[in-house]
Order: sequence, then C-alpha cells, then structure tokens
Amino acid sequence: MPVATPYKVPKGFLGTWRGPIDQDGSKDYSVIVTISSGIIGDSLGTVEYPELQCGGIWRLESGTTNSIRVTELIDTGSGCIDTVPITLILQDSQLRYYIDSPKVRGTLQRS
Repeated sequence: MPVATPYKVPKGFLGTWRGPIDQDGSKDYSVIVTISSGIIGDSLGTVEYPELQCGGIWRLESGTTNSIRVTELIDTGSGCIDTVPITLILQDSQLRYYIDSPKVRGTLQRS
C-alpha cells in the first residue's frame, strides 16, 4: 500500500510578502510575513505588524495548490490577538490575506 505524501507548501508561497491590512472597526495597518517550506503542523513563517508592535509565527494547518490555512501565534508585543486562523490565497502573483472574525482583509506583494 503506497504511503501518502505529506502536504508541502507550494513554492509560489515561499518568500517575504508585505502589504496593507484592512480590519473592520480599526485603523489600517501593515503586515510583513516570511513564509518558509513546511508540512502540516510546522511553523512555516514569521509575521510582523509594525504599527501594532507585535509579531509571531504562523503554523501550517492545511493547504491546496493555491491556498494555505495557518494559525497565527503571537509571541512578541501585546497589540495583536493571539491564536488566529488565517487563510492565504495565491492569486495573480499576490497573496490574499483573510481572517473571518474580526473581518480582516489584505493584499500582499512579494518583496
């Protein structure tokens, strides 16, 4: 019986991304994220929110060829909510950033 190959983050996601974030009921802010290779359960990147003075890591939860779902774990600063699920969609050489609650949206560019 063949062994299933574990999901790996597609190469198109890898690298450093940055861009503006729009959060309902809040002033816009920016994000800088660096995504590394990884499999489900791995810490696959670092995230920083300069204006909020906080940052942390992203843990990979699931993925497809054009989207990944991570859990954000804040480990520096106190201006961010910890343990937040985020969906990232690779579209037209941009990374779309989505949080359902509170409603947060962003479009990140490779830097």
